[in-house]
Amino acid sequence: MDKWRAGTRSWHGWVRERDGERTWISEVDIVWCVQEGSPTASEDPSTAIEKKKRRLFVRVHPSAFLQLWTETLKIAKMQRPSVTVEDLRFEIGTIQLTGPGSTEALLAALQPVTNTTETPTVNPCAETWTSLGLVTNPSTLPQNAVLGFNVSDPRLRYPPRTVKPPASDSANDDLLQVLAEWPPDKVKIPQSIFDRTARLTASRLLPSQKAINRRKGETLPGDFPSPAPTDPQIPVLLVASRSPICGPQGSWTLYLPWKCVLPVWYHIMHYPLSTGGNPRFGCLEEKRQVAFEQGLPWFPGDYPGTQAGWEWELKERAERNADWEKRPKGKRVAWESLELGKTKKGETGLGSACDWSYLLNLNPAPDPTVASQAITKESTTIEEPANPARNTRENSKSAEGIENLLRSIHQVPLEQAARLLANPKHIPPTSHDITTVNLTLLSRSHPVTCARIYRLPTSSPTLRSRWLALAASILYPPRRTQNTPADTSNRNSTGNKMLASLPRNESHPLRTQHTAFSLLHPRETATDGPLQPGNPAYPCVPDAEDLIGFVTTGNYDLGLGKGSAIGSIALAKV
Repeated sequence: MDKWRAGTRSWHGWVRERDGERTWISEVDIVWCVQEGSPTASEDPSTAIEKKKRRLFVRVHPSAFLQLWTETLKIAKMQRPSVTVEDLRFEIGTIQLTGPGSTEALLAALQPVTNTTETPTVNPCAETWTSLGLVTNPSTLPQNAVLGFNVSDPRLRYPPRTVKPPASDSANDDLLQVLAEWPPDKVKIPQSIFDRTARLTASRLLPSQKAINRRKGETLPGDFPSPAPTDPQIPVLLVASRSPICGPQGSWTLYLPWKCVLPVWYHIMHYPLSTGGNPRFGCLEEKRQVAFEQGLPWFPGDYPGTQAGWEWELKERAERNADWEKRPKGKRVAWESLELGKTKKGETGLGSACDWSYLLNLNPAPDPTVASQAITKESTTIEEPANPARNTRENSKSAEGIENLLRSIHQVPLEQAARLLANPKHIPPTSHDITTVNLTLLSRSHPVTCARIYRLPTSSPTLRSRWLALAASILYPPRRTQNTPADTSNRNSTGNKMLASLPRNESHPLRTQHTAFSLLHPRETATDGPLQPGNPAYPCVPDAEDLIGFVTTGNYDLGLGKGSAIGSIALAKV
């Protein structure tokens, strides 16, 4: 925590509202600017006050920006001395890189330069950055380490060339010494990216592509243009982060001025990696897929208890409903006639949505499918004049109901949920707290979004024992002994292939032997491995009272070789 406040480390975590329900807002990254030296007695008082002021960056997901911005402004007005809050969405951009070649691609794009306008001081962050050529995993660096320095325009070194790693025998020892000592913690120099003047100067001095091409044409073939005094010095900030859950691979987060993002981006995307190929582009869907394969929830889609997550769910619900309505009746799922086993019919709640209003016994939102059908029927039978006032009142009531539903659901972090589940007495029965969980299927197939999550049946001991027996047969399959007859399915299939190659109009001894063997050893389907869905003996779905949550992201995980999902469950229902 001391290093974070000193500006040499970043912090990643959740923030929440200050007043009211104190609901959780989003995950954020906070980076402090390195504190300047203490003021001397000969300095002007105004300069001394400026030196005492601290600056920091708060990086948040775009979907939660407005909520966090409103909450920050409210808190800033209460602070004494006053706090200045600025919106830097179009002044600073970020690029996140992960993988074994992330450090190599960044080293080729970010070449440190020395600031000649100030006193010549060796920047330990720049020296440390150039010595990380052998790093293939950012997680080997100190956790949440921060490096701030100035770089040159990467377009002067385009097309990029592969960076050769150090070939000396002492390179590994030098790298270990740098990682052990970590010089940026000892000599602290304020990062230029926190200075608005430095950011605007770098953006203003950025030459056009035509000027870059002219300078390249004046150089010899195969050479890059030599540095000029008028070249911009782009301030950047690098953060090496890793998660204790996602495994050993870390990632880099690059902060740089907004107008400098595109040149650096092109250089990184066209960089030829030493292992072959180029870095691959990824956006929101790719980032969500990476988080899913690592077993991590993705914000905001996997956090329906937050305002951003609930808005995401409403948008996805409308898209799923529109896709459902476009299909003809014969090719779309009829949720009201879905078979759940035995005499149970119909999906629990709204089939195409994560119906939290049904699960938590809140004021249910109207089913858009039923509403659209009702409007269609009324329009075909009775022609009523349009009433704008009534439509406005209905829209306001719907928006008010959605807002009340949002305020009733609270997202609880995993650590706090684990403490509550350890002592269920502290969870009231009317609690609307939900938390995110990771699910792995034991059987075949894979879950999809909006799939229901049930607990073991509580009202039927017989059904509960059948589900437990099914889980035991999957986890602990019976081992075949010498007295157990071997499975004849493979032999039967081999015999069928042989019979297919025999003449059908002639009697053959092999055909007679196969017929006799099939009569004496019939194939058994009920005892060949665990039960599969569709078998009459397969347990049915638990009752609606055993519903505890919904799947927000589900698919087949190639890393695990089975279906997995990220879902949310209600703590009071577990």
